[in-house]
Amino acid sequence: MKPINLFILLICVSFSLTSRGQELDSFVYDLINLRGQNDRNPEFYQCNTSEKNIFNNKLTIDFCLIRSLRDLNGHNLIEIERVSKISEFELGLIGTRCDSGPNIKYSSIFKIYLDKLGNVNDVETFSHGILSISEEDLKVILSKITWKAALKDLNPVASKFAIEIIYENSLCHQETWAKRKQELYSKFPNYRKELMSIYLNNGVMWEDDILIPMMKFQNEKKLSQAFDKVEKKCNLFIDSLNMEFNRLSGQLLEFDCQKSYDIVSDWYDQNSDFMYKTLKAELVNN
Repeated sequence: MKPINLFILLICVSFSLTSRGQELDSFVYDLINLRGQNDRNPEFYQCNTSEKNIFNNKLTIDFCLIRSLRDLNGHNLIEIERVSKISEFELGLIGTRCDSGPNIKYSSIFKIYLDKLGNVNDVETFSHGILSISEEDLKVILSKITWKAALKDLNPVASKFAIEIIYENSLCHQETWAKRKQELYSKFPNYRKELMSIYLNNGVMWEDDILIPMMKFQNEKKLSQAFDKVEKKCNLFIDSLNMEFNRLSGQLLEFDCQKSYDIVSDWYDQNSDFMYKTLKAELVNN
């Protein structure tokens, strides 16, 4: 073979290997593609890249989540039954799982994308059906977890998988209050829109003790300012109920969720009474 031809052949082979390497580097492996003898699924390493965890072998994702989600008193906001790592392919089967009746599960599922070093590139929400734990808080915690990178033929590769977090059913207490709290915070804003519409359109309503003083306001701006004061006081009242629930949360775990439901049902009535009393007083004073 002539020297010039050999040189061209070497360039072609080198270009082919480089292109193939670039292709492998850019390919993100699902867990289902990492089942060979010389492969490795991503493995949990530590909670936070900025921390130096001494006992890494004793840490788990559960620990990372529970430790990072605590209230102001240092109490855990969640208890976790298990955390499962599943392939993106298997993720499609999750939707067919029976989650009704006595089999209902409180859960969150996030898709995680890792680079070749085991660092998290992205966290996407697949499902998050609970109100008491912030979806964004969970994503922030998961984004800071460090993994041992996936291996394909003993070479580190980028990978993707899903994390399914199954919470203990004791979360039902937090969920009961979270749903009711959401209703309470929206109660006055919704009522405010109704009242403003009545004011602007010279409408009528059966609550004369609200209608009569409201209609005496000189303009929409002054009425809106009065509503602002009422809404602020209502929110502070709901905040006080939230503090009370946090104080009771430890005791509530000794009961089934009906106990929490009974408590927050009474609070709904208390909040309504407070709202109407505050509104009437503010309207009359102006």
